[in-house]
Amino acid sequence: MLWIKNVIANLIFLILYFSVMTGLKIYIVSRYEKSVEKEKEATKLNTFLIRSIFLVNLIFGVTGSIFIIVLNSDKLAFSRHFYLFIVYFIEIFIISIFFATSIQAKILNQKLKNAFFLRQIMSGFLGLVLMFGIIFLPVVQISKTGDIKYLYFISVAIFVGNYLFYLVVFNLQYPKRKLKENEGKIIKETLKKFEIESIEIEVLDTLGQKFANLFAAGLFKQKLLVTSYALENLKEEEIKAAVVHEIGHIKAKHGQKILYGWFLAILYYLSFVFGLESIVKFFVPNFEFYRSIQIIIFLTGTVQFLFLPSFISRTAEIEADLFVLKSGIKREEYESALKTLYAINYIKGDISNALEKVQSHPSLKNRIKILAEAENKLKREDEHKLDKICNNLTAACALFATVYLVFGVILS
Repeated sequence: MLWIKNVIANLIFLILYFSVMTGLKIYIVSRYEKSVEKEKEATKLNTFLIRSIFLVNLIFGVTGSIFIIVLNSDKLAFSRHFYLFIVYFIEIFIISIFFATSIQAKILNQKLKNAFFLRQIMSGFLGLVLMFGIIFLPVVQISKTGDIKYLYFISVAIFVGNYLFYLVVFNLQYPKRKLKENEGKIIKETLKKFEIESIEIEVLDTLGQKFANLFAAGLFKQKLLVTSYALENLKEEEIKAAVVHEIGHIKAKHGQKILYGWFLAILYYLSFVFGLESIVKFFVPNFEFYRSIQIIIFLTGTVQFLFLPSFISRTAEIEADLFVLKSGIKREEYESALKTLYAINYIKGDISNALEKVQSHPSLKNRIKILAEAENKLKREDEHKLDKICNNLTAACALFATVYLVFGVILS
């Protein structure tokens, strides 16, 4: 029976995944125990852990998808495939949480509260259902219609689904509370200095997780979020520098601009793929060759779209860093705060250029380099660069939309 085959396949999948994760844990813990400089090695191993789990989950996600498709081809309604995908990915998510937290408990000396696991699993479950619900929309249309054009929307669905996943997890994973009267005095003083003392301040309880950070949040009603671990482990001058960085985001309205930039990136991608496809369809009569060109257009557009949102986010981070210098804080003080933040979060300060291009923040090494170049200068090329990026994307959207209008509508 089909359900027996699915159960057996799932058990094999779980055994393989559990074995790989167990091997990863043994390797990381043994390396940590043999190391001499524990803190430095913990940072390296934590970075290695995050990348390894991402890679392993990606490989097993593809493997699980193949299991489902091969075993259930033409035998189940497409909506039921969705439920099987959710089961596989929730299993991956829960097991990876278990191994990641147990490994970090050892190498980071991290003691998590029980509520952390429960909140992470529940928020992850809701995030995964939402993410895959969005991703499956174009996949269902391809299945129903056989129209490969819906393939173009998969990249957008993955980006939007992934963003909503992290939004759900971030908002539900950590309990929020108001900043107490006897804490965060430096935060209130800094906000008052920049005349935004009325802004709401919330503390995220990390439930024992070693996660120190501050965030400017809210599109219409701005608020400042600070983690409990940051309040407990950062010095006053380090908190002040971090707060000024977030004020830079608030003053420049980066929250709105980043979302607007991402929206333009989506429009650019869609206008690019549909614009080029309309030209190819107009000039290429051969159907098979046309299909091949469609795939090439999809891949070319997707590669651009992969890097655009992170490039927009990194640009906003650089602008906020430069705001800190212009506010009067010394470069050495801000660099010290950045180094402390990277250190207590166990984040490597130097990564490859290729990896940095898909991250939302520049590496510590590049941030320090940019700060050094900007010291004693009132202006730098990065200033207002986010506005220029949005203007260029708007022009590109108009160009490719015009191409589509001419070749895909008027002349078709």
